[in-house]
Amino acid sequence: MKAQGELPKVQFIEARVVTLAEMLIHGDIDAILALLTPEAVEVLNDPNVVVERFCEERLVVVAPRGEKKLRATWRMLAERPWILPPSPYSARILLQRAMLQAGVLPPDPFFETHNVPSTLAMVRQGLGFTAAFESTVRGALAQGDLTLIKTETELGSIPLGIAYRKGAAELGAIQSLRHALESVSSASPAVRAGR
Repeated sequence: MKAQGELPKVQFIEARVVTLAEMLIHGDIDAILALLTPEAVEVLNDPNVVVERFCEERLVVVAPRGEKKLRATWRMLAERPWILPPSPYSARILLQRAMLQAGVLPPDPFFETHNVPSTLAMVRQGLGFTAAFESTVRGALAQGDLTLIKTETELGSIPLGIAYRKGAAELGAIQSLRHALESVSSASPAVRAGR
């Protein structure tokens, strides 16, 4: 957004999408940038809300630095220690679905947290593997801080999008955010897991 011109004053509020949707509908916030999970799509299904999809966020398996980069089966991965978010989170659901489709019982995580920086810090310390969205781990993979594990099947992806109230599209900040998302989503390199 800064590269496009003047960066508007921005206040970030991090919360569950249900809370953010209520704030958006009541006019307390201007926009929501979120993964468009089934839960998000359901709570943002309001006649006064516009939802735009920009790109797909792919989920990948990452491990501590130095872990072998060999292709791993889900059966092999199920025997490893895992650091995962609680079960209603999309990353956990997609990982469990991939394992179940491969006929493997998903393991209980050694550590359970929804805090992404904490999760990645624990992986860096060698405490386990995790499933993370590729944009979150791209820098750490490029620097060699984490290892990408190639899985026998891809975990899947979830659309990333923006939601705002009808009529707010004319706001300069909303337009800037939309253009920035278009630029970033078209220029982002993809991390390939699986095939």
